[in-house]
Amino acid sequence: MDTAQWGRTIVPKILFVDGEPPALAELRRVLVQHREHWTLAWVPDGPAALEYLADHQVDALVSDLQTPAMDGAALVEQARLRFPDTARVVLSDRGDRDAVISTAGSAQQFLPKPCDPAPLITALDSILAARALMQDAHLRSLLGGIDNLPKPPEIYAELAALASRSDSTVTEVAQLVERDLATTAELLKLVNSSFFGLATEVTSVSRAVTLLGLDVIQALVLAGQAFRPSRALPTGIVAADLAAQGVRACLAVRQTSAAEGLSTPTVGQLSVAALLYDVGLLALAANKPASWAVYTNHKSLLPPREAQLSAFGCTIGRASAYLLGLWGFHPTIVNALAEQPVGLDDDVARLNASRAALAVAEAHEAAADVEPRESSAR
Repeated sequence: MDTAQWGRTIVPKILFVDGEPPALAELRRVLVQHREHWTLAWVPDGPAALEYLADHQVDALVSDLQTPAMDGAALVEQARLRFPDTARVVLSDRGDRDAVISTAGSAQQFLPKPCDPAPLITALDSILAARALMQDAHLRSLLGGIDNLPKPPEIYAELAALASRSDSTVTEVAQLVERDLATTAELLKLVNSSFFGLATEVTSVSRAVTLLGLDVIQALVLAGQAFRPSRALPTGIVAADLAAQGVRACLAVRQTSAAEGLSTPTVGQLSVAALLYDVGLLALAANKPASWAVYTNHKSLLPPREAQLSAFGCTIGRASAYLLGLWGFHPTIVNALAEQPVGLDDDVARLNASRAALAVAEAHEAAADVEPRESSAR
């Protein structure tokens, strides 16, 4: 790892909170091999964690939900409010569903206890890679501290827990999805779209899960929350239009990527990137309305990348990539979004873009050909 890329800290610092001494000792044993790349700190409870966060610059907080002196859910919420630049990972017993749900708006990743080392290391790698994409600490705090949109809803946290298990089944995923009527409706609508060209209508959620894959299911759940903002959006941006364009782009990227011979997992990942392309735009517009106003004035005068940088301090694609990286989405998804926008009319830009980023950009250009209810938000 090239530690020079970390503008705020030379070596990423991770703080662990666990009130159970045996569990804490096991985490120490497992993660000691990473001490050359990460600075690891350990505290026994929530108050000690908040005190440590106040005195140190911490990249990621990993907390058990069952902590002494302060509930784990209260700790991660306080961390979100007071130290939004610090990413937040929660560990919880598999059966503690209510506790996981209580942190759905504050935590960014969820892992089951006892925690296997591989998923934990993957989660931390994802978070630290996302932070490398977003060098501006103010923007990291803005996006890391949002409490309205987009945030993983309750069902997303449970899907993430299922995805982390090697023994999870299609039936378990389907049963979870079926608890949410809105997600079920979106899922069946997508799988029965003209793209699939199926001879018979799919009415089984289990069949839809099999056809689309868990990565797309998770993205649909997240999109359903992200594109139903609880905070009023500025004039000129319509969340429902962005959601509809994301679905069209998702279908378009599946069609073109499959035709180009990309692997099934890659096609699924690019579908997710296309579906969630504008998550960052919603977050920036809702939380920086003045910047949105600047952007609406600049976007007709400047190339898209320049207009976004001048208004928000980052591209919309990089904001989306940062959020999805914090939430543990696959690197292919994160990296494809981080390259956006790709200037499709610029031969040099096309040549320099990765195949994945180009596929996502082309899909969104095709999806934008369908006129939304109001003027295009991008």
